[in-house]
This record gives sequence, C-alpha cells and structure tokens, in this order.
Amino acid sequence: MANLVTRFGGIKMRNPIGVAPLNPAVAYARKPEVQADWLMRHAEAGAGYLYISATRLQRSHPSEGYPSQKFLKIQTPGFAAKEGISCIGDIMAVQLYLDKTLETMALIKKQLPYDVPIIAQPHVGEPDLDQWVELCQTLEQAGASALELNICPISLVSQGEIGSKTMMGQIDTLEMRTLRQLGLSPGMSEVPEIVQVIVKACTEAVKIPVGIKPSAEVGYPKCVALAR
Repeated sequence: MANLVTRFGGIKMRNPIGVAPLNPAVAYARKPEVQADWLMRHAEAGAGYLYISATRLQRSHPSEGYPSQKFLKIQTPGFAAKEGISCIGDIMAVQLYLDKTLETMALIKKQLPYDVPIIAQPHVGEPDLDQWVELCQTLEQAGASALELNICPISLVSQGEIGSKTMMGQIDTLEMRTLRQLGLSPGMSEVPEIVQVIVKACTEAVKIPVGIKPSAEVGYPKCVALAR
C-alpha cells in the first residue's frame, strides 16, 4: 500500500485528501451531532484531515434563527434566456456559532485518529483584532491543529464599525481614496494592508499554523466601480 503521509505547514496527516463540512445553510447541518457524524464517517473512510465550517465569535441564542436560502431568478439574452440559482440571502447562513463549532469539535476529538488533524476556520466580519485573536485562541484551545482565517470578500469591511473606519482611514492609497469617494467598502482580502495586520496578530496569538482564505472574486465588483 502506498505511503501517502503528508506534512503541510508543519502538520502531519496520513494523506493530503480531506473533507469539508456540510453547508450550515442547510437546516439539518447546523446541528453539531450531524456535522460530527459527517466528518467522522469520512475520517473512518480514510480522510487525511477534517475541515470545520466558518465560525463566528458569537454564541447562539434560542431567539435567533438562521436565514434561509433563496432562489434568484436570472434572465439573460440568447440561449438559456431564463435561468435560476439557489443563493444565500445572508452570510450568517453559512457560518456556525462558536458554541456549535466547539460542540462539534468536542464530539470529533473523542474518536478522531491521532493522524487526522482538524483545520478550523475563524471568521470575523470586520478587522477587529481583539475579536480575531480571541476566536483563534478559543479554537486552538478546543483542539484545532491549524487555522484558516476566512477573509473572503463576504467579510466586508463595514462602514459602520469604528475599528473598520479607523483602519481603512489609515490606508492612503489611490484605490482606497477612490473607493471612499464612491462610498464603497472593500472586502478585507482586497486590502493587503489590513490583511497583513490581522494575520500578524493571529499568528502571534497562537502556537499552531495559520493560513488565510482569500477568494477568486477579489477585485470584483470593485474593479467595475473603479473603471467607471
């Protein structure tokens, strides 16, 4: 049998083939026992690592409900003039509350093979360093082997947050000046100066490897607004 043992970022895994979590936008996938069962079945089948869903710092509350998926109607000229797509109406629908992630990880850790690491995905919706650091440290203490900072464009730098305004105001580039004039707020992964500060704070706060999750959509629709 071939030896597929892999080391990546200082982490040893029995092979480089991992499994992602169930999408929390699907109602039943928001339950920790469902997520844990899904991940463990793949670990038992030979997965080399387990990937935890994007996690926010906030904890759930009985009065809170998850946004549901929506069907978006699209009409285009030419072939296939009418199309549709199932989309997420709110980014919260694809995130797990912290307590749900911690419960999922606790269930997994009880039976997870030693050579199958857990990669957790902290997600903070703005460049608040204290929140990023707290979330990273909490996930490390819960047993994560590595962290992947979710800084995709969905993590929009909010115009309404004091921390975001402060950090954005300190970046004096032509691009940022133009965006401010247009009243636009870029995604965090579109602003290297902000990403650098967040990554530095998080890597210094934990002892496990830290990576980042940018997105293929970086630059759009920002580039359209700049072109105009």
